[in-house]
Amino acid sequence: MPTDFTLPELGENITAGDVVRVLVSPGDSVAKDQPLLELETDKATIEVPSTVAGTVKDVRVKQGERIKVGQVVLTIDDGGAAAAPKAAAAPKSAEPAGAKQQPQQAAEPEEAPRQTAPSQPEAQQVDNVSESRPRRGEVVDISRGARATPPAAAASAEPVEQGPPAPAAPSVRRLARELGVDIRRVTGSGPGGRISNEDVQAFVRNVMSSGGGASQAAPSALPDFAKWGEVERKPMSNIRRKTAEHLSNAWNQIPHVTQHDRADITAVEELRKKYAPQAEKAGGKLTMTAIALKIIATALGRFPQFNASVDMARNEIVYRKSVHVGVAVDTPRGLLVPVLRDVDRKGIVELAADLAKLSEKARGG
Repeated sequence: MPTDFTLPELGENITAGDVVRVLVSPGDSVAKDQPLLELETDKATIEVPSTVAGTVKDVRVKQGERIKVGQVVLTIDDGGAAAAPKAAAAPKSAEPAGAKQQPQQAAEPEEAPRQTAPSQPEAQQVDNVSESRPRRGEVVDISRGARATPPAAAASAEPVEQGPPAPAAPSVRRLARELGVDIRRVTGSGPGGRISNEDVQAFVRNVMSSGGGASQAAPSALPDFAKWGEVERKPMSNIRRKTAEHLSNAWNQIPHVTQHDRADITAVEELRKKYAPQAEKAGGKLTMTAIALKIIATALGRFPQFNASVDMARNEIVYRKSVHVGVAVDTPRGLLVPVLRDVDRKGIVELAADLAKLSEKARGG
């Protein structure tokens, strides 16, 4: 019986991806958990496995296409395997062939729900987990004890009273929620008034600029570089696009300060050499980066104002109790910044091992 295979939930905060390769073609037989396609998301390149076994009837996506969670990827005929044993058993019975066909026809509708029904509850369960799981940064502290009060959550919880939901993707709603913005107040610049990340960021800048005007928030257009010579344009990958968004967001919202000092690290170098063998046994390499992580965590514990954010919507300063540090890693796909969690609770040997594992994951996609 033909079954539409849709793109499943891929992880927290992942709503779409670009198809890198389609691994099957119409007519191919696939087994359960067999990879069907490679997908590049905002965080990594992953393989999407099949949840059913059968024969591929139709492929609905192609290389380079951007697809969303829940979108039909391909059609699989998963009824052939179940029907074959029954058909083979029919000649052994003393009853006429026509009498054997009735139970098969009655059983087929029961087969489909058993194979397809679990996918939807699982997707809903993953979605519920991702919505209730604490998020990075100040959102964790802001939302505790008042989970139902963020504007985006209120808009989705009361669609009948508040009117139709704002035309925005889940990632845009999440950004608005993290910035404390009521997305219904944001004017969309896309087709049909669709709201983008840039619209939300422009709204925040307008509010914080105390009358600075929309011209300040609007991104400036690039000049026509072709006037001065030949140019080539290439579309950005998911990771490059997300990197640009995050860097632009950080530049607009985070004060940037550079401090230069000189320090005698003779004692630190002796410490590094002393504990280097232990770090190697734990699976890492004790570098100055691992030691710097511990120094940063200690400094943030002593000066908590550097681990804080300003919530203008509530006129509050949010002091984060946890210390999570991002470390830039050079990879074949560009600079990625994996995050080490709870740095303040770990020793330098454990940090060295975690850093090595996380860097390897980033380079491996």
